[in-house]
Amino acid sequence: MLLLPDQVADRWDLFCRDIEGSLPPIVGSNYSIDSLLDACLTGVLQLWLVKNKEGGNSGLLVTTLHRDQASSTRMLLVYAAISYKGGKLDDWKDAYPTLEVFAKSKGCNGIMGYTSNDTIVKYMKYLGCETDYKLVVWRW
Repeated sequence: MLLLPDQVADRWDLFCRDIEGSLPPIVGSNYSIDSLLDACLTGVLQLWLVKNKEGGNSGLLVTTLHRDQASSTRMLLVYAAISYKGGKLDDWKDAYPTLEVFAKSKGCNGIMGYTSNDTIVKYMKYLGCETDYKLVVWRW
């Protein structure tokens, strides 16, 4: 379920620490939690609640639209994924069609993301995702 900006603002205190603890490797140390909130409120980042079959929250996704400038390819980038206690992989699988519809409506060619969790990599491979690539980050 995509959260609207006013819903994000109302619940930010519930989400901000989880998001901060799950930021992707491309984020350096010079960001601020306020800049993440601003990105959510202006549509640069989108927040999605992953719901279980009972209507409770299984997790939270943060996405952003990514455009490769060289090829003009657009992808929906899963910027952060947070799983809440008791969340099940099927809940995440059930959330995928909504993400796909959103991505296609924004002209995206697919969905991509980062993870260091081997279980998620195996599950994504099982679902047919390409999982052969590694992200290498060289910081200074």
